[in-house]
Amino acid sequence: MVRGEVFGKDHISQVSVPLLNDENAQREKTDTVLKANRKRTEAYNLEQEALRVLDEKVV
Repeated sequence: MVRGEVFGKDHISQVSVPLLNDENAQREKTDTVLKANRKRTEAYNLEQEALRVLDEKVV
């Protein structure tokens, strides 16, 4: 394990992830998580663009 890591790669592979019995509910949860990830990426990209514009206009 690398210093600062809570789990090493070998530990992560041993973690079991529960799945819902209801396939539709599971898909809905997965879709929500994926949408949140896309939104975070979009927010990051917009922030970077805003910083770039600010840097160009102010500096």
